[in-house]
Amino acid sequence: MRHLLLGIGVLLSATPLQAQLAAPNDMGVTFGHMHLGVTDAGLHTELWIDLFDAVDAEKGGYAAVQVPGALIFFTEAEPTSPSLGTGVDHFGLWVRDMEEILTEWRSRGYQVDAEFRGAEGSPAAYITLPDGARLELQEDRSLAAKATMHHVHFYTPENRDLVAWYAEVFGATPRARGNIDTTADVPGTNLSFSHSDTQRPGTDGTAIDHIGFEVADLEAFAEDLVDRGVTLDFGPIYIEDIDLWVAFFTDSSGVSVEVTQGMDTWLRRD
Repeated sequence: MRHLLLGIGVLLSATPLQAQLAAPNDMGVTFGHMHLGVTDAGLHTELWIDLFDAVDAEKGGYAAVQVPGALIFFTEAEPTSPSLGTGVDHFGLWVRDMEEILTEWRSRGYQVDAEFRGAEGSPAAYITLPDGARLELQEDRSLAAKATMHHVHFYTPENRDLVAWYAEVFGATPRARGNIDTTADVPGTNLSFSHSDTQRPGTDGTAIDHIGFEVADLEAFAEDLVDRGVTLDFGPIYIEDIDLWVAFFTDSSGVSVEVTQGMDTWLRRD
């Protein structure tokens, strides 16, 4: 349960930041964060600031950045594997200028894994961040920001069942995302579910350690999970000092999920 202690440590050490999370849906859910295992948090912070115009959100010795739609946390720990081939193969960003970002990426000595047309038909590319987190970039020239959160991409033999489960439990709105018909939106990101012929390894301890959602009532949400047969890995617990509830579970594809209550309010500041 390595990810649990890291996640709580980040939250306890932080102070309010400028709002970047999307407004919640009717079920009180919004996307919260990606949590990466890295060997050099400073390098990753620098890359995200320079490439994607992210905001440095380091607090109390814990490294994090903000992009519209999500927080990205970096915990210094050697990942057990890259994200490629796990339950979350990669996650994706919209970017305003693909050529600018790929030129900067290559100037730092890194390779572009592939350039192609994305699911929505726009220019796209795969890059692999140091330590193995795979990132898909798709271009949208109309973006006001340099980059925004776009999607989390799951791979599982039960992709149709899992997209329906996230729709029912998180209030995600099913839709076809271009040529991918098994996806659903939550505020802040799209959840895409592709078919895998085999069950993939879980994410705990890998380059993409876990993903996070903010909910309106974590106790009720956790009770609902248990009623649905989900075993909670930890929590829910209440952290009084920052008025925050935290819980973790692992979904049927092996993806570690952190659920919080209070982080969105805590991040918002007018």
